[in-house]
Amino acid sequence: MFASTIVNVGFWRQVGALISPRSFAGIAILMTMGATLIAGHLAVLVTLAHPRLFKPALVIFLLAAAPVGYVTYEYGIGVDHRLLATALQTDQAEAQDLVTGRLLVWCLALGVLPAWLVARHPLNWPPLQQRLLCNTKVIAVALAVAVTGILSSYGTLASLFREQRQLTAMITPFNGFVAVTTHTLRRRDRLVQPTSLVKLAPATRDPAVGAAAAKPSVTVFVVGETARADHFSINGYHRPTTPRLASAAGLINFPDATSCATLTADSLPCMFSGRGRAGSVKSFARTHEGLLDVLKGAGFDVHWIDNQSGCKGVCDRVRIYYTTAVNDPRFCASGECHDEILADELKRIVSVATRDTVVFLHMMGSHGPAYWKRHPDAFARFGPACRSAAFSQCTRDEIIAAYDNTIAYTDHVLGEILSVLQRADGQGHATSFLYVSDHGESLGEKGIYLHGVPFMIAPRPQTHVPMVLWLSSAFRERYALAPDCLKASQARPVSHDHLFHSMLGMLGLRSAAKVDALDLFRDCREARD
Repeated sequence: MFASTIVNVGFWRQVGALISPRSFAGIAILMTMGATLIAGHLAVLVTLAHPRLFKPALVIFLLAAAPVGYVTYEYGIGVDHRLLATALQTDQAEAQDLVTGRLLVWCLALGVLPAWLVARHPLNWPPLQQRLLCNTKVIAVALAVAVTGILSSYGTLASLFREQRQLTAMITPFNGFVAVTTHTLRRRDRLVQPTSLVKLAPATRDPAVGAAAAKPSVTVFVVGETARADHFSINGYHRPTTPRLASAAGLINFPDATSCATLTADSLPCMFSGRGRAGSVKSFARTHEGLLDVLKGAGFDVHWIDNQSGCKGVCDRVRIYYTTAVNDPRFCASGECHDEILADELKRIVSVATRDTVVFLHMMGSHGPAYWKRHPDAFARFGPACRSAAFSQCTRDEIIAAYDNTIAYTDHVLGEILSVLQRADGQGHATSFLYVSDHGESLGEKGIYLHGVPFMIAPRPQTHVPMVLWLSSAFRERYALAPDCLKASQARPVSHDHLFHSMLGMLGLRSAAKVDALDLFRDCREARD
């Protein structure tokens, strides 16, 4: 009863938002689901009823249920192998954001204390034959109740769980055990894969474009984090979150861009693989070449500067810089570095560039739940804003204000990066700039916060991402790109699937791995004699 009700309060809150408890039919469905869940828990626990097994199993059951139940309650999201993989790859600073006093109290009250009481409580076990008979009867009754409950409301339950698939990942603690098992099996499969690198077809420069110049070209690809397009004022959002982008002359905005995943661990490998969402898995990044490898092979200097939790394998074979290693006190005074350090590092790379260069900047962006940590205090423009990682301590408006402040700071950082490139352009470099977020974020719609819902059922805010492009006149001239070509068609739907092929097209590269239909620059090349 305890595990089915109190520990699963997040699951029941989500169900309560979908099924009205004020109607007789709604009450009947909730009672049926409750009886089914209790019966399911009982059947599992009775199966473990052995003198040497039961207490340890029950202690593990309770200790595992508490933190998993907290995540489902606090953020309204399910716990699956994707979320677990992301948590395991999160850096120390991000992980500390999740460890709140509320989490510790929750785990103490709903996990440690019940487990301690179970461990201390003496159990009297009947003889083996009598125990087996009793257990069999209890399991049979529990299964009968569960099956009867499911069959009695099968139509409603099937429809509910089909439309709201995240609910199955919110049933605690089974979701946690399934997540651990699935993650372990997938990791094992990845480890037994061949370690040899699967190469992509090489890229060669189109002889008609990108001719040598006095100074090398510099292209910057900014990987945003957890930014949703509908909170950019250049896309019509009511708050002025992106004034610098709005004032950038020649900026091309793609308001209808879609990510290929809802987690960084899935998105980054997909963005740079060239295989698209349907053909990518995150293990490809470590075993298959991607965009960065192709650019490096074509003669570009390729750099990855990371202000996040790593590149998930996509930058393993190029130059990598971690901002935490720089630890510049101007930007890193709070234990993590604010994203403006990326613009500062870009200045350094531009100043020493001797070959055509592509720089990838991986932002901290709007990574939650500690949104207020993602920007300096001077950028707390909207408020009152939530300053707690426990969202239940804030109103939804305060959470949204805190998130919007991160978008405003992202706009500032992008403006600084653009300024670096404009100055470099004035010094003879041909420069360009592309920004796109890895995924979006839920901000309380249907009770869901953060991100990580499986893509097939993910709400639009988790997949609708901002994407902007800027090309200097010198860059367009050098790479033979028509000035107004993309501007005329920027409203077209685009996705992460376009990135690999469009980057090759933008830089005048030919490759058998390039799909022309996914190259946004395909029709923008100017003919030259």
